[in-house]
Amino acid sequence: MRKEFTECKYENGDSYKGETIDTKRSGRGEYIWSNGQKYIGDFFDDKINGSGTLYYTNGNTYKGQWKDELQDGRGELRIAGTEPKGVEFDNGKYDLTERINGFWIKGKLEGAAYRWIAGIPYMHWFEHDIDKGDYLDLTPAEREVTDTSMRGKFLGQSGFWIQLPEATLLFDCYIGKLPPTRKDKPLIVFISHLHNDHFNRYIFHLMEAFENISFVVGLDQASEALFTNMAGHLEKELPGLDDRCFTIKAGETLDFGSIGVKVEALRSTDMGTAFIVTAGDKTIYHAGDLWIQPLHIEGPDGKAPSPEVLKEIKSSPEYSQAVQASEDMFRKFIAPLKGRHIDFAMLPLDPRFGTNGEDSMEIYLETADIDTFIPMHLWENYGYLDSYIRKHPDSAKKMIKPVLNGRNSPSTGILRSTDGVGYFKL
Repeated sequence: MRKEFTECKYENGDSYKGETIDTKRSGRGEYIWSNGQKYIGDFFDDKINGSGTLYYTNGNTYKGQWKDELQDGRGELRIAGTEPKGVEFDNGKYDLTERINGFWIKGKLEGAAYRWIAGIPYMHWFEHDIDKGDYLDLTPAEREVTDTSMRGKFLGQSGFWIQLPEATLLFDCYIGKLPPTRKDKPLIVFISHLHNDHFNRYIFHLMEAFENISFVVGLDQASEALFTNMAGHLEKELPGLDDRCFTIKAGETLDFGSIGVKVEALRSTDMGTAFIVTAGDKTIYHAGDLWIQPLHIEGPDGKAPSPEVLKEIKSSPEYSQAVQASEDMFRKFIAPLKGRHIDFAMLPLDPRFGTNGEDSMEIYLETADIDTFIPMHLWENYGYLDSYIRKHPDSAKKMIKPVLNGRNSPSTGILRSTDGVGYFKL
């Protein structure tokens, strides 16, 4: 067996440089097609086999597993030219390129995969490389429940599962798998608003498995018509949904008197509402997208201004006034929380825009009497918590400190409490 490094040019214009065994491509190498497409990675028995990256001529890249010249196994496909234009973040850089993390079989993407759009993962279902759309795995919720204690679990972005004696509460679940959920107690599903990182329409299919289920949808003027139209289509798909779906706007309340659960809605600074939920002797708060909203600055072409122009804008008195107005609006909308005791709060700590995230968190903690909170809306940037904890050690004492088990991806990692398990105690 003769192993050597080879460089060769083929008659069709393709080229290869890398390791060979007995003149066959085996080991690490680089193959370039005559059209400019390039592969760098493993070869075996004169074929692409193992791990490697394919650089398409259109700018797309696939990095992952290969078998006999075809993508086969786990991989990531990155789509060129998909970074949103005109998006500017104050804090660091975020990977906004559209990408798909999934499993390929004989060159075709198959089954559940995470499709990242503008930095947020969405679960989609693929059949023979064809995207069949949003996907939410509801089946684990039907498994037998062995622990009926008061506890919760993080489900990604702003999603939470909360188990109480009176009922199980599900907030803004749009991705991943649901924990085993009791069927002998009511299940109340909360949707703070209709943004794709808070809402997946397939959540309504839970009514097929849970008889005692209700849906609470937070609406504002902008989203009411959208949901009304959607609900009409969903009722045809899921007969009886109208009787189980309740909408709520800021200032309104819903009273599930028979089970001792009361819901109040606060106006959001973005879309929909935030929720105050009273169940038995517990009061729980889910903020939705109620935090200090950033100012979006665009030029006439819809793109972000140049750094020089942006610096000039931000140094102007008008900009300072607008920033203060955004904070004042936030304070106004959370005024109903002033002095109110909250046992457990789910609060946004968005890491992208200056100090908006941490300022919102601190204002929440000084406004309401919050026993315990857990941060959400982190855009998968869990490292941002380290900075927050260092800057606000007293506030962090009330935090259920999240630990990411695995990589920064909901497909391999979960947010868990410091006791090292997937659930946190309430």
